[in-house]
Amino acid sequence: MTWILTIVILLFLLFCWMLISPLLLELDSASETARFTWPGIGSASLSHDGHWQIFFRVFFFNKKLILSGNKKKRVSVTQKKKQKSKFRVPFYRIVNCLKTFRVVEWKIAIDTGDYALNAKLFPLNFHPMLQHHMEVNFVEKNYFYIKIRNYPWRLIYAFLH
Repeated sequence: MTWILTIVILLFLLFCWMLISPLLLELDSASETARFTWPGIGSASLSHDGHWQIFFRVFFFNKKLILSGNKKKRVSVTQKKKQKSKFRVPFYRIVNCLKTFRVVEWKIAIDTGDYALNAKLFPLNFHPMLQHHMEVNFVEKNYFYIKIRNYPWRLIYAFLH
């Protein structure tokens, strides 16, 4: 009886951990990577090092897939009719879920290639709201980085509310 109670408590704690652990999404154009992380549960990343590759980890399982564009398309002889889904999510629920996402960090570097336009945009480097996030430069450095965080409990609450 105590073993069953212990297993139930551990499963409940795992479920609670899954609800309160953050979901993180990072997009980085400088290193051409996209990373999704759920700390303690798993992660997935998409990167480009000459070819596209996906690496994912769930608990103790790791897998790396290399994507190549040389696959032949399959031609299907018979096509099935697509059935319409009877369940549609209302638009306000989608908006409520999107409102729960928080931008934790973002950086952008811009070089337009036009020195006059760069000179006009250069004062944005010293604007109080953009000072540590935006960089207008003259050395042809362009990149974008964003880190977004959300919690599963917020998504569930926003969807049900």
